Amino acid sequence: SNYTPAADGNLQEVESVAVTGNTAAVTVNLSNQSEAFTVLLSGLGDSVTTGSGDDTITGGLGADSISAGAGNDAVFGGSGSDTLIGGAGSDSLDGGTGNDSLEGGEGGDTIRGGEGDNTLTGGGGDDLFWVDVGTATVTDLGYGGADRLVVRAGAVANATLSAAFTARTDGDWSGNEGVANLFTNGFAVNLAAAAADAQKPTPGWKVTNTGAATTLTGSDVSDTLTGGAGADVIDGGAGVDTAVYVAGATIALNPSTSKWEVTGGEDSTTDVVENVEVIKIGNVSNLVGSLAVVQSTVSALQAAGSLPADFNAIIIDAAGAPLAASALSALGGKTTGVVTVSNAVRLLR
Repeated sequence: SNYTPAADGNLQEVESVAVTGNTAAVTVNLSNQSEAFTVLLSGLGDSVTTGSGDDTITGGLGADSISAGAGNDAVFGGSGSDTLIGGAGSDSLDGGTGNDSLEGGEGGDTIRGGEGDNTLTGGGGDDLFWVDVGTATVTDLGYGGADRLVVRAGAVANATLSAAFTARTDGDWSGNEGVANLFTNGFAVNLAAAAADAQKPTPGWKVTNTGAATTLTGSDVSDTLTGGAGADVIDGGAGVDTAVYVAGATIALNPSTSKWEVTGGEDSTTDVVENVEVIKIGNVSNLVGSLAVVQSTVSALQAAGSLPADFNAIIIDAAGAPLAASALSALGGKTTGVVTVSNAVRLLR
């Protein structure tokens, strides 16, 4: 049967609650208690709400619903597709197996989705999102504090920003060994301090701005940065970085700033691009004309001294196959350089 003790604020000499012997899901309500409880649920998809103590709650085999209340709680979902809510305090949430939904609430929480396709929400405070295995959707990266995101090898994180996100420099780092996709609606992203493992190759971050003008700063590894509908500032940082644009963009080297300026694509604004080794013109369904035509056109521009010619690359994405249209450098000793993709080759969307 369900269990709700009297609202005395303190359930004397009771520290553990175990749900056993039940034939249906059970609801345990400890929200009016201030003691710290250890709660063990059954395998039938139970529900539990705890109070203001520092509780430890372990779910069972079913799809449990756990709300930890105030206090610094430790919550483990176990098997099943669970819903875990930390509430106030600095909580530790682990979804276990299954497709779980985890919400830290107020306070600096550690949120680990576990196996399965999980949804992670930090809430206020300096939250740490761990993506060890499977795929995780992070709904509010950067919200309410200095959040961190760690993605392990083989895992995928799709994180949407709710505020500006800057990788911390105090030793509490963000890092990516798997696939890390960051989506920002005009909020600034700065990954300059994101950790890289010197002992093995580290994948880059993929950052996409879907909103107004902002600043995107890459990490020390090879990142992919996509600007939005506005005059973005894109700084790749170290590594062999890629800036992505749609067909029709104009790429120019500003001699006064020694930075690339990219105009067009989805809008008529001009992005400032630096420390980017590859500029990719994508979202193209068909490429009209052979690669040789593209290369000869760009080579003619280089021969005329209007394009630098020794390091970077412009890539035109033809039916999903990247084609290196030319070898370009960020500066190359030139004073100017302009290439309009629609002039170099006719592209069909």
